[in-house]
Amino acid sequence: MSAPDVIEVLTEAGIYELRTFSGTRYLIDSRLGGSPRYARIPAETAPHMRLDADWHPLQRLECGPIAWADGDFLDRDMIDEEDTAEWCIRVGSSHRLWTTDPQLLHAPLTDKYFVTSTPCVALTVHDEIPAWVPAP
Repeated sequence: MSAPDVIEVLTEAGIYELRTFSGTRYLIDSRLGGSPRYARIPAETAPHMRLDADWHPLQRLECGPIAWADGDFLDRDMIDEEDTAEWCIRVGSSHRLWTTDPQLLHAPLTDKYFVTSTPCVALTVHDEIPAWVPAP
């Protein structure tokens, strides 16, 4: 395992773990060649959502500006709101992960579902899916 600060998910195939400030973990698996997939594993104290603890196609990934560094949140005047990216994960940023929601397939406006993480405090690259993650 290694601990990078930034990963380009579409160009660097692998299994990535984002550990967030809230303790929730997100796993992204981009090894399969097609669209990457993700699983959200909530911390015991975090809100639980109905699509948790299962793998879903990752249709879009948004990386927000860095808002956390050196073990603390940055003051608002230190955050560069323009510093956003797609298909990138990085320490210090919140991330929004999008998938199709099977319960909304016939919704009039959208069938998309997203989750927004608290800032990422650590990234880990795994050689295989960890045992504590549900099998895909």
